[in-house]
Amino acid sequence: MAVARPLSSAPAAITVCAMNRNALSRLLRAGLLTGITDGLFSSILATAFYQSTVTRLFQGVASTLLGKEAFAGGTPTALFGVLMHFGVAFGWSAAFLFLVMRLRWIRSFLSSRYGMVKVAALYGAFIWMVSRWRSFPFSCTAHL
Repeated sequence: MAVARPLSSAPAAITVCAMNRNALSRLLRAGLLTGITDGLFSSILATAFYQSTVTRLFQGVASTLLGKEAFAGGTPTALFGVLMHFGVAFGWSAAFLFLVMRLRWIRSFLSSRYGMVKVAALYGAFIWMVSRWRSFPFSCTAHL
């Protein structure tokens, strides 16, 4: 009489766990890289071309939730704006990672010649449009 062995899902569980760790690592790197590079670019743009300050820039970000009072809040509201900025960067990075993990055509497009540049240009423009038409109207920075 043969003894039935229980089916083990350990290899599948290990694979899923490793994939989750890999995805989490990618999300962490992408969110930090996006937040830092976009924050630096925005800071340079605000100071060099708009004659503003980095503090005022991130107070403007905070003003989407806090209103005009954000500009009177000093450094604490600017730091809150930085936190919000990184939250948005992680959110968009998570959305992109989800799409890449789920849609094979995006992965093949990314692996094509200049695919990363093309996707970055399209996704970046999409993010800018959504931010411009959805988030910025709630900001109190229209006069900046």
